[in-house]
Amino acid sequence: MPDFKLFTVDEANRTLPLVRPVVQDLLDEYPKWRQAVGRFEVLTGGARADWGETSDLVAARGSRRLSVLAPGRGASLSLARAGRRLRRPAADRPFLLRSTPVNHFWLFVHLLGFTLWLGGGMAAMFVGVASRSEDRAALGAVARALAAIHKRVVAPGALLAVVSGLVLSIKVSDIAAPSPWLMAMQGAGLVGALLNLAVMLPTASRAARIDPTGPDGGYFDELRKRMRVVGMIAGTLGLIALVAGAMLR
Repeated sequence: MPDFKLFTVDEANRTLPLVRPVVQDLLDEYPKWRQAVGRFEVLTGGARADWGETSDLVAARGSRRLSVLAPGRGASLSLARAGRRLRRPAADRPFLLRSTPVNHFWLFVHLLGFTLWLGGGMAAMFVGVASRSEDRAALGAVARALAAIHKRVVAPGALLAVVSGLVLSIKVSDIAAPSPWLMAMQGAGLVGALLNLAVMLPTASRAARIDPTGPDGGYFDELRKRMRVVGMIAGTLGLIALVAGAMLR
């Protein structure tokens, strides 16, 4: 036998305002829903899946994103659920990405940031590999070139990717069970970007100010080694974030 909860008078009075709009929605929307289902069944009678959907079918099916409860109600009576949680009123939820142009803008910024980050990182890697055949006196110019790449390309790209990623995450912030690919993309991207901004950029700038043939040559070699290790880790995390984003549904 199922368990039953006995409400006190005070509990029933507090719950009644929540139950009333649900019942009213059922009374108001059920006839419209049955009418729409009937029209959809008439239009799909004898149809085949490989024929696709006509404009009449699309119109009869209606919007897939239509709210289940109170589609025309104010924010104070919004009771649509997300998973097992009552969603906040519409006025309290961040709907910055409701507009399609805004969504496309931030997606463009996100892709641009990843392009600068990973593209600049690949360029820095090839410059570092090519510099192995140079004599020690030329390593100072190589260090200055790497510092310029990290300052003007990699670091701004990582910053753009993180900021735009946080904004895009607002769109799925109320999902009860986010995708593991989304969590992997956010985690790997955030850690990789922080490594670029907090470690790689200061290290490259410091190495660019040191003369490799001078008394601080040993410290210069230590900085180059740190850049190789951290750059490899940050680049790998960036690639993981990119793959996770591609697998995201």
